[in-house]
Amino acid sequence: MGGMAVHRLPRYELVGDASNAAEANALLISADPDVAILDLGLPDESGLDLARRALSDAPNLRIPAITARRDTCAVRATLDTGILRFVSKGEAHAILIAALNQLADGLPFYSPAALKLLRGGLNQPNDDVKLLTPRERDIVCESARGFTVKEISHRLDISENTHRKNVLQKLNLHDVVALTHFAVRHGLVSV
Repeated sequence: MGGMAVHRLPRYELVGDASNAAEANALLISADPDVAILDLGLPDESGLDLARRALSDAPNLRIPAITARRDTCAVRATLDTGILRFVSKGEAHAILIAALNQLADGLPFYSPAALKLLRGGLNQPNDDVKLLTPRERDIVCESARGFTVKEISHRLDISENTHRKNVLQKLNLHDVVALTHFAVRHGLVSV
């Protein structure tokens, strides 16, 4: 979706458009946007490298990744970068709008094509999932859907103590982003 199409969406204000990584990096620094739609196939640098730097400098930046690649490796690399929104080029315009709306609500989003790849290649059952009790699976799912500890405790009718912290330790994960990746990879949530 081009910059002009984003500009017409009432929920967003377009602050710039870049055609390569150097321009995008300069725009990220000067405009300090909340959202950066990133094409992973940039002519001068890997979009994933740009995303890593951008997220390191601005951890609250939300990035929906767009790519022409339709393979499991592309989706895995995106997940490993910390990008929680993924859309394949050629998918319907409505898919990117859905991704942007999910993003505005702070939720992860993977297009139908990306989910198909995830289900086929990344979420094979393993022993880590088997370690989780049904309640812990619920906690993982609610965390991956973007709910806070307080919201999860209310939704699941559990105390706010250290339930998510215990799940993170049990799975040897360090933060909610890693927990979300885990949930998506293992088919515990449909995003």
